[in-house]
Amino acid sequence: MKPSLVRTAIRNGGVFEISYAGALASDESARRNWWSGAREVARATKGKGLLLSGGAQVISELRAPMDAVNLASVLGLDQNTARNTMSNDAKSLVTRASTRQTYRAVLSAPVLINAPKPSFNAPATAESTPTPPVPSTSAKRIREAEDMTVQSSDTGTSELSEPSLSRPPKRSKGRSART
Repeated sequence: MKPSLVRTAIRNGGVFEISYAGALASDESARRNWWSGAREVARATKGKGLLLSGGAQVISELRAPMDAVNLASVLGLDQNTARNTMSNDAKSLVTRASTRQTYRAVLSAPVLINAPKPSFNAPATAESTPTPPVPSTSAKRIREAEDMTVQSSDTGTSELSEPSLSRPPKRSKGRSART
């Protein structure tokens, strides 16, 4: 691995994943190849932009977090950097992936509101019942409609999920039809 390419990838937000399942392989040559490859990745990244994962196929291949940290320290990383490969770096990777799906990295936070419990004796008024959105076939409008849905829970509170800030509607490039 060329260190200049690795540094460029890390600077651009790239993350290198090492799955420790290869270290637990039954084949000796596979384990030897895993150790040499993992050491090379750890050396090239210097612990930055490195993600240590399990990659377990069977539950017996799972290890405790501190076991994985000790494994990373054998690869040449210090304890704090090894711990960050499983905690902070993984969290920042998930956050970055979720912001990539939003407009200008704006994340929406759902707001809980208390919905009044409906009275069975009184008829429903227009103010208490929300008007359902007009159905549309465009994918963007369907996503926005799904974001605006109200989910009722057993406790009588509703969770209103506000959509993240979206781009303004595009203007048509042609002239508008005048009558």
